Amino acid sequence: MIDELLAAAHTRLNGYIVKGLTDPNRGTGFGWAIHNKNEFARALQTGPEEASYSLTTLLVAENDANEIVGCVHAGPAEHVMDTALAKVPQQDQMSTAIAAFLGLVKLHGISVRPDHRGRGIAAALLRQVIGSYTRAKRLLMYGQFKTTEDLSDFYRGQGFHVPTVGTSLSTRAIFQPNDVVLTHEPGYRLFYRDLALPRDTSWERSAGVRR
Repeated sequence: MIDELLAAAHTRLNGYIVKGLTDPNRGTGFGWAIHNKNEFARALQTGPEEASYSLTTLLVAENDANEIVGCVHAGPAEHVMDTALAKVPQQDQMSTAIAAFLGLVKLHGISVRPDHRGRGIAAALLRQVIGSYTRAKRLLMYGQFKTTEDLSDFYRGQGFHVPTVGTSLSTRAIFQPNDVVLTHEPGYRLFYRDLALPRDTSWERSAGVRR
């Protein structure tokens, strides 16, 4: 059911996360280092995949029959880290990787089973995720949704900004002095929320700016 819900949200779990879910010998679960930088440093020493796993959230909602009726998936944006690393010399790559992992969180997808929509399940799941990453002092949460689904009112109701189609986001506040520009895919629209930075931080770039 989780796979179906994530597919409806136009996302999926990567292979490393799926392996972790099905490994009975694994001693740590999702997000085990979200609130502990020392634990995250240990995960990063293992490798970028384990570091990503240690900061990933996968929450589910169940009905009275213990059926999964909703889920939300959030965590690091690995492609952003890859782009950031390409901009810096070797000696700066560790600090850049840490900035990417600890500064930015992507809402990969949120979905509720059709027969359970309209009950506030998605909003409740999202509040849990926002609260967790806010306490962990992440700086920016962002994601994208299909323009045909028009979820603007939903995300604005949860405290997100929804800029006009074509607007991109600057992450210079995270990767100073470098910048990685976040853009949406064709047919999608970005949304974002400040989690820890002052409200006068400017994330948006002019419409049409591309990475």
